[in-house]
Amino acid sequence: VKLQMMTNRNTMLNFLVIIFVLNALRSILITVSLEALRTLVHQDYSSPHCLLNLVNTTTPQHYKAHPFYRNLEFQQGCDLNNYVNMQYASQEKKILEVFIAVCCIIFSVYAIKSLKEICTLKFIVVAGLFAKILSVLDMSYAHFGQDVLYFCGNILHHADISAYRDESNATFVAMTPQGFALSTIFTILWGFAIRAVIVQYIPKLNTFMSASAVNIASMLGLLFIFNRVKYAHPQMHSIATADMKDSHPLSFEWMAYQHVFVHHGNGDSFGPSVWTDWLFSSFLYG
Repeated sequence: VKLQMMTNRNTMLNFLVIIFVLNALRSILITVSLEALRTLVHQDYSSPHCLLNLVNTTTPQHYKAHPFYRNLEFQQGCDLNNYVNMQYASQEKKILEVFIAVCCIIFSVYAIKSLKEICTLKFIVVAGLFAKILSVLDMSYAHFGQDVLYFCGNILHHADISAYRDESNATFVAMTPQGFALSTIFTILWGFAIRAVIVQYIPKLNTFMSASAVNIASMLGLLFIFNRVKYAHPQMHSIATADMKDSHPLSFEWMAYQHVFVHHGNGDSFGPSVWTDWLFSSFLYG
């Protein structure tokens, strides 16, 4: 019994260490890559100073309401017009499209190898739920990282750019801002790695899903994420009203209210999701 307890403790310790290392590696890769691009490509590549300046200049009420931004200082002197135009010249949308295509090819191989398993009702139900829940977690984590940790990508969407461009500033619609592809790809790869570790260290999951099935579910989750960004997100902005505040928390109307009135109000609600918002809110206000 003692030997079993020690084995369980060691297994749990190894699991936590690996999770910590993967998370640290993700953060290091994103930070180092952004700094390298600012050195090699352009000093204002996904510039935190330009982004915060842009938000503060065009939506000062949002900047002051944001619990994190309002306490930050940024360098002045950024040419905001030039910076906004740089985002529309970014090739990051093409980079993401290539990444998604490569993932589809790789995970199609897993699908062929696991054809018997994925044709079962159990797989469809479990993998669908697994993909949906973890894709929301991945997306919330990526969004939180871009808005709060690395100051890149989606922060542009918090600004009113109408004085500079007569186009949508929604990511993956008219443009994909600098830093979005890099931070999103590293977060998605982190998610794939985390799921592989979870399956390895929690054997009981094998009764529901094999490692190949988890990979396929991860691919489904990736498609959920980009469907949300490209199609659902603009729809949220088009339908959201203050009356949707009391909608059912699993409804699209509730998510639309949370994103438009809460996230664009004070920066909270990174999903939006009733399952994950509380976690990232605790980090934002902690």
